[in-house]
Amino acid sequence: MTVKVFLVLINYLMIMPQSEEINMKSKIADFTDKNVRSQWGVTNDDVMGGVSSSKISTGENDVLVFSGNVSLDNNGGFASLRSPIDDYNLSAYDRILIKVKGDGKTFSLSFRQTKYFTGFNFTQRFQTEKDKWQTIKLPFNNFKLKYYGREVTNSELPDKSSIKQLSILISDKQQGPFKIEIEWIGLY
Repeated sequence: MTVKVFLVLINYLMIMPQSEEINMKSKIADFTDKNVRSQWGVTNDDVMGGVSSSKISTGENDVLVFSGNVSLDNNGGFASLRSPIDDYNLSAYDRILIKVKGDGKTFSLSFRQTKYFTGFNFTQRFQTEKDKWQTIKLPFNNFKLKYYGREVTNSELPDKSSIKQLSILISDKQQGPFKIEIEWIGLY
């Protein structure tokens, strides 16, 4: 590979995330806005007898910090950050983008299509890199329908016009402390 090709490739890889961010069509949540941060809340496995804990705080540059401890005690094992319940019509978009700095653990972005909890949600996992800002791209056609964390086979793609709540979740037996910083959630 010539030096010129290498430099062109490096330049492309460096600007790709920024150009997608600039071309983002809409933001669902800009967590640098304290009013947006204050509308989101946490739900942990204590709703079913578990003992995991989590909290929301403000990080450097006013980003949202979702952190805590996942415990497998009492058949627990999850912590989640949840949006306010609303009517999110995302039918004009192909993917959700999320700008995060994680701790190297795997998280998921989920959404549900009812205003009340039924156990069903569409979920897509994403891997974070420790202490590195990333723009994660989550195409809608890669979301899988789950019922209490178990994949539902032969399910249809989500109806993007009737999303009621979004959440960021850590689960999958990832016991111990966790931390993810989130600057924004957007659409492309």
